[in-house]
Amino acid sequence: DLTLLKIGIQDRTVVNCDRMKDLTVFQKKYTFDELIEGARDIVKTIQLLEDNFNPRIALTLVKEKLWRK
Repeated sequence: DLTLLKIGIQDRTVVNCDRMKDLTVFQKKYTFDELIEGARDIVKTIQLLEDNFNPRIALTLVKEKLWRK
């Protein structure tokens, strides 16, 4: 939803329209590149979890990247 809003897609196409207030705040806070990087980090974390990587370590890694800003 954030990437769609960031590129100017209409609000009516947003899946989580009940969270529009939060989405608007996050859209202003993060650049498009940061949103794409965050999505990639989430995909990497899912891959680590599927490979039976320690869930606590995998989630800590993504948490540190997401909350650094």
